This record gives sequence, structure tokens and C-alpha cells, in this order.
Amino acid sequence: MSDEHLTAEQAQAARKALLDDYVLTFTSPHGARVLEDLRASAFVYRSTAVTDHNGRVDPAGVVFREGARGVVLAIETNLRKAKQGRPELQTHAVSSTAEQDT
Repeated sequence: MSDEHLTAEQAQAARKALLDDYVLTFTSPHGARVLEDLRASAFVYRSTAVTDHNGRVDPAGVVFREGARGVVLAIETNLRKAKQGRPELQTHAVSSTAEQDT
């Protein structure tokens, strides 16, 4: 069944199940290590600015790096959404850059 044929309740249940999958995937010891590696390699901790050999900004390079960074930030957003209002998931601590800043 395609997504456009789901009832509102089915779509909500499917979304909750997907968010639960994010928690199960990225809060295990293995998943937490993978997520940290993604953060390090996808420019979460460093600038996405790219310059060419003349020191000028390379827009295509910036877009590429921002795309990689956006994927990791989407994972972190989904982890936070999955944990909202669910104290049983709060024990699965996966730090994000946003959580580290607070």
C-alpha cells in the first residue's frame, strides 16, 4: 500500500514506527559509533566552506558538504522527535551538537 492510500491513523503509526527505528538504530553502541563517525565526516563539527586554489568560495563544494551535513542533522532531528514525551527513550542518550551546546 502506498503512502497516499494510508489513513491518518495508519500514517501516524507508520511515522512512529519509523522514529522508533531511528532510536533502535542509532542508540545502540554500534549505531552511536556510526552516528559519531557520520558527524565527524559530514561537516557537523567544522565549516562547510570550500575555497578553490585562488581562495574563492566554491559554491558547488559548499552545496555538496551542506548536503552531507543535512543528512546527519535530519537523523538527529528524528532522534529528538522520537524521544519527545517518551521518558522510556530518554535513557538512550545520543548527544547531538545541538544538545552539547545547551
